[in-house]
Amino acid sequence: MCGIAGLYSDTRTDLEIRGGKMLSVLTHRGPDSGGTARKKSWWFGHRRLSIIDLSDEAGQPMQTADGRFLLVYNGEIYNFMELRAELEKRGAFFRTRSDTEVLLTGLAMDGTAFIPKLCGMFAFAFFDSAAERVILARDRFGIKPLYYWQEAREIAFASEIKALLASGLLQPTAEPSAVKDYLVRGLTDAREETFFRRVKQLPPGSLARIEHGRLSLRHWYDWPVPDPEEDAAEWCLKLRDLLRSSVAGHMVADVDVGSCLSGGIDSSGIVCLMAGIDGSGHRRRHSFSVNFDFPGCSERKFQETVADRAMTDPHYLTFDSSEACDMLPRVVFHQDEPFHSLSMLAQWKVMEAARKQRVVVLLDGQGADELFAGYPSFYVDTLASELRRFRWLRALIEAHSISSLHGERTLTLLRRALRKLFPLKRKKIRNRSPLNEGYFSKAVSELPPPVYYSDPLFAGVSQAMCRTSLPCLLRYEDRNSMAHSIEARVPYLDHRVVEHVFRAPAGVFVKGGVTKWGLREALKGEIPEPVRRRNDKMGFVAPDAHWLTGGLKDLMLSLLDEALKIDIFEQEKINLMAAELRQGQISPFLFRTCCFALWKRIFKVSM
Repeated sequence: MCGIAGLYSDTRTDLEIRGGKMLSVLTHRGPDSGGTARKKSWWFGHRRLSIIDLSDEAGQPMQTADGRFLLVYNGEIYNFMELRAELEKRGAFFRTRSDTEVLLTGLAMDGTAFIPKLCGMFAFAFFDSAAERVILARDRFGIKPLYYWQEAREIAFASEIKALLASGLLQPTAEPSAVKDYLVRGLTDAREETFFRRVKQLPPGSLARIEHGRLSLRHWYDWPVPDPEEDAAEWCLKLRDLLRSSVAGHMVADVDVGSCLSGGIDSSGIVCLMAGIDGSGHRRRHSFSVNFDFPGCSERKFQETVADRAMTDPHYLTFDSSEACDMLPRVVFHQDEPFHSLSMLAQWKVMEAARKQRVVVLLDGQGADELFAGYPSFYVDTLASELRRFRWLRALIEAHSISSLHGERTLTLLRRALRKLFPLKRKKIRNRSPLNEGYFSKAVSELPPPVYYSDPLFAGVSQAMCRTSLPCLLRYEDRNSMAHSIEARVPYLDHRVVEHVFRAPAGVFVKGGVTKWGLREALKGEIPEPVRRRNDKMGFVAPDAHWLTGGLKDLMLSLLDEALKIDIFEQEKINLMAAELRQGQISPFLFRTCCFALWKRIFKVSM
């Protein structure tokens, strides 16, 4: 809902000036109002996008009546009314209807012990003037961003990296580990390190305690331990109830609330549950969809089916390569860091259209693919999980079902599952990326799993949610939405839903070759059957191949020319990539290389 920033220095006298520059680049995150506060050696700033309690009294920085405690906060606490009632029983008095005041009061009364009570998305800084201590905290799954920089006895934090750069305290220099993760492995947002040296993100579910310029980190949230329930039918019924409750909580706002609608199971579930909560569609909410007139790039028939069922006011969007060419630099600027594909532009278009309709909050289905095992990689994880339990026949039957639906041979699937259980040492594969390995002084270490799960399926889910998939998707959604002063909410990432999934009995993730089986069962009767039974997967896609070899070709070639001047690339490989592009062929590293070159130019990054 907002943008936050802060500075600490016990020697500088220009914190207000530097802080003002930080806030000026966060205006898009909070166009409605802004505020600042100076507390001893600290400066705090806030830009507000008004969502709940639109009055000026609910603005930030917000302080307790005695002035001891101060809060700057970005996010939404969906159970704030329940928490408020609990605090009132303990003698708390509230002057606003905002979740901000509930968070401030709870932290003032209980300290960090209040954080696990929160259900929502958040990143905040809480200042105790008596102890001259700041607590930075981030929600369980990293839905809302928080970045920080520290050097000697100076610290800066902000919702976006560009705000840290605007402070003038650091120069934009590339971080080798992040660059290599991206260009070689295609990973972003998987580590604390960002693409900018010395700029780190506060890990999800963590808090930082800052006292007298010293910062210490610890996790406040521990990932759930798998504890499977016995009955799959009861588990699915409870999942449905939890999803309804989550969607209802995510709809609470004093502004218009709409939804993204790709036409897949995840977003369709959100849209239809919203309609049921509104009363069978008596209130027509806006839904936003993107399609392109290319094979595999349109889900219009599914979108229309869902929009008719939920009685939404649908908006069907499209754009061409010329518009994409104009959009790309703006998207890179707002993302702060490089990204993976042109599908980002489709999401950008949705947010832009929503703002034009004066819709300020959008619900989206982000996180369901990772949580409910919706990617093809989970087929092998499922088989490995069955083999680990010595359920050989069940594994064979499941492998045959997957093979029948998706084409890969049964024995090949089983071999891959066995290799996951008993990994073999493999010969080092020659790195075919355009990266000049000699530029880096040392190899980048492998990414350990966030928490160890012996079951391959739960291990795969946690890896997707913490490392390989969800972290970057959450960054994309936050920046694309906030660039247009839109708050994006993700009901599938309610921690009560996530923790319920880790109690899933065997067979509810992938069953009969069908992914997200448990979610499909939970949504039976809620979404149209043609959508619920879909086995293809798309999402907000863009016609990357058509555009990169067509309307975006000249831009890509110019960016490859820029890449030739960057020391980390091998010129021979860049020239080969350009030659292939001129012939209508696309290297798998093309977009990453070009996006990196564009990012380096926009942020004037030195290597």
